[in-house]
Amino acid sequence: MPDEPKPIAKPAADPKERTPGESASEAFFMLNGLAQAMAEIGRSNIFDFAALTATYRRNSEAVSAASRASLQGAQSMVRCEIDMTQQMMADLNEVTRLLMSAETPLARAAHCADLLRQMSERAVANERRMCDLIRDSQREVFDLLNRRALDTMAEIKDALEKGEQRFVHG
Repeated sequence: MPDEPKPIAKPAADPKERTPGESASEAFFMLNGLAQAMAEIGRSNIFDFAALTATYRRNSEAVSAASRASLQGAQSMVRCEIDMTQQMMADLNEVTRLLMSAETPLARAAHCADLLRQMSERAVANERRMCDLIRDSQREVFDLLNRRALDTMAEIKDALEKGEQRFVHG
């Protein structure tokens, strides 16, 4: 017959009546009770701790992969921002060059207006590109975590069904 679990000590009802070490001993008894319960589950062969450990490892790997995907998305966004900034500086240099040119004021204004239109079109395209990068990165992270969550639920269900069969048949 397995050892009977020891009863957990009851804390004082009124917190003012507790001694300084009582909360520490209460925590110890709670942890001890938890350890005894886990040992009992392990001895009963109802739950497969190897499967639980494997599930935890796969969950950790999925979170790590999601973190890597998120970091890669952030790096792509920074590279995009750098490209946009370099292009904007080149455009501003071109505007400055046009303003300092020897053309007539009307010709300079026409060139600047055309360049400003091009800059505006590029800015809209760049913002669209940034939105696409963010969306794709977040979708990848969500898909990784969602897929792992669904797999974890299936693993838990399978483990519980196997445990129930062991309990009933064995």
